Amino acid sequence: MRTCYARLALAAVFSAICLSGSALAQSSQDLYGTLTEGRYSNNLLKFELSIPDGWLVVESEDQKAAKEIGRAAVQTGNARADALIDESLKKDVIVLFVSEKPLGAIGNAVFGISITKLPAKGYTPKMLAESFKSALLQNPKNRVAKEISLENIGGLTWANVLLDLDFFGQPVHNNYFVTVVGDYALVSNMSYQNSDQLRKMDAALRGIKFKRK
Repeated sequence: MRTCYARLALAAVFSAICLSGSALAQSSQDLYGTLTEGRYSNNLLKFELSIPDGWLVVESEDQKAAKEIGRAAVQTGNARADALIDESLKKDVIVLFVSEKPLGAIGNAVFGISITKLPAKGYTPKMLAESFKSALLQNPKNRVAKEISLENIGGLTWANVLLDLDFFGQPVHNNYFVTVVGDYALVSNMSYQNSDQLRKMDAALRGIKFKRK
């Protein structure tokens, strides 16, 4: 149970750490989008993707609980990094959060998509990924499994970094993607235990389609 909550909590928190953004003021439908028969569509940033077959939506109350658990777990002891994490959690909006198995199942994996309003123009995906990585590496028990790389997904440039993280003494694998869409940061976060789980989530992200305006 604790390992499952570790993955859920960390995914919820890591979706928010890239930067301290500005508040989002959008209609609920535009911001949160819709999920129908495994296909998610977001009206604000005009994109859609399919979630892995059979995966379950994590409800908002469980997301809130997970954020609180994750917040305690990722405290680094560095005042600046911890303040960044806390501020980001207030601004970030998780628009899609799905779990491989019912909450509490052993060996679970989770996949989240979140949106943050950028506080200013000029941010690049690599800058956001560097901010995320540097905040988490304030904890000496965390380490980089694969350095930041850039790639084209859905016609946009995304930055990607893989981290192995410590959650109350338990290791958690985390795959973090971020891109910039207009005035927003779009984040995809994958928390997993094995390569098959990662493959399914990675395939979901790589199938993303942006609707041309």
